[in-house]
Amino acid sequence: MARRTGRWVNIMPESVIDRLSDILAKGFDDMPGEAIVLAKEHIFDTLAVGVAGAATEAGRIMIDYVQDCAGSSIVIGAGRAAPQSAALANGTICHVHDYDDDSLNTVTHPSPVVVPAVLALAEQAGSSGRAVIAAYVAGVQAIGVVSDIVNLGHYSRGWHATGTLGVFGAAAGAASILGLDRSRTRNALAIAASCASGLQSNFGTMTKPLHAGHAAQSGVMAAQLAARGFTGNRDAFDDARGNGFMGLYCGDVNATEAALDAGRPLEILTPGVNFKYYPNCSGLHSILDCALAAVTLNDVRPDQVARVEAIMPRQHLGLLHYEAPVNLLQARFSVEFSLASAIAFRSCGLDDITESRLVSDEIRSLSAKVERVPYDVSDKQWPIESSIRIHLNDGRVIENSSKGYRGHVDYHPFSRNHHIEKLRECIRYAGRPIDEAGMISLFLDRLEDLPDIREATTLLAARTTAKS
Repeated sequence: MARRTGRWVNIMPESVIDRLSDILAKGFDDMPGEAIVLAKEHIFDTLAVGVAGAATEAGRIMIDYVQDCAGSSIVIGAGRAAPQSAALANGTICHVHDYDDDSLNTVTHPSPVVVPAVLALAEQAGSSGRAVIAAYVAGVQAIGVVSDIVNLGHYSRGWHATGTLGVFGAAAGAASILGLDRSRTRNALAIAASCASGLQSNFGTMTKPLHAGHAAQSGVMAAQLAARGFTGNRDAFDDARGNGFMGLYCGDVNATEAALDAGRPLEILTPGVNFKYYPNCSGLHSILDCALAAVTLNDVRPDQVARVEAIMPRQHLGLLHYEAPVNLLQARFSVEFSLASAIAFRSCGLDDITESRLVSDEIRSLSAKVERVPYDVSDKQWPIESSIRIHLNDGRVIENSSKGYRGHVDYHPFSRNHHIEKLRECIRYAGRPIDEAGMISLFLDRLEDLPDIREATTLLAARTTAKS
């Protein structure tokens, strides 16, 4: 496929959607064991953060919104609803803390879109654990393929790729669960292309996690419609007239044979998807690693600090634009609040992002001492380094740097204990009467052996009371 003055001329016999539907044709038996283990871990992690997300104000509003849509699919912390409504609620709930996994390759949070879409339909159908794993992997694969085509120019235009690219993953996963043939899968992907949405201007509001929920809901709808014979244009992604997804949403594109090769590696394996240690924007994670290590190793007290320099990529700082956040959603996108809280309390978990800390005199005083020091990196530069310089009142300067961040698959991958401790943190935060041992056994250990996914998902239905 070649680009010519803002138009794409199709030089391939098949469209991107045609090729993508071929890539997604693999099933559970085609997957290596490592991919199965990772899929279970990502599903487990997504549902764990959803347990905590259901306890937020945004979670309560979303749960209340879908209550009238009776159905068979679990809404985390709230009973059941129709599949589209459950996907909407769970996608939003699982993304509200920004504690869900993320992919630097696709610049998306793939799992809070794909997992809710897949589970919503799997519960309705009584699908097996193997079918759920295969559908999840297919959804992540679809996001990876589409991302490799649109490149980072799409994100740099201001689109929130979790919504705009995630919808293809949700549609692919949903199509897999429904067992759609190639033709109907193609229609589901074409329908999804018209549902792509999400603006970065809504970061720091409840609408940011809504992007994940809307993408999950739209993917379910696209697959359900396609299953009934509803059609879409096979050229909806790469229409040569420039009025398809690529022409309208993207800058530079890369619709190469490599991106569309049916034998390409599974996205969940290469380059992989990262887990999160901290419940905030991943652009903060490297600098938080720096800060926490520096203050702990040097026993820095808040009253010793004169000034803090946060040396970070300009691209990250552009997203983290809340210098004086006024609510917890903004705080998750604030360098100043995050570093002040890390220095003062030497931790950054769910219980560290609270209203009381947001208005604390100590945190406000420390936040005012944080200075942003941007530097430029190329879009493809990795690992991206962040550094911190903590200037103390006695003249000493404590410095620390970090390449990558904890939770990244190539640097500090999660262990089994990390997953279990994160689940426990989310349960404590939510105050939920959830079966921790059952979650670990059914989702993390035995998911592929379950003949009916409802044996596991029923653990998520207990109601949660909003706390923030």
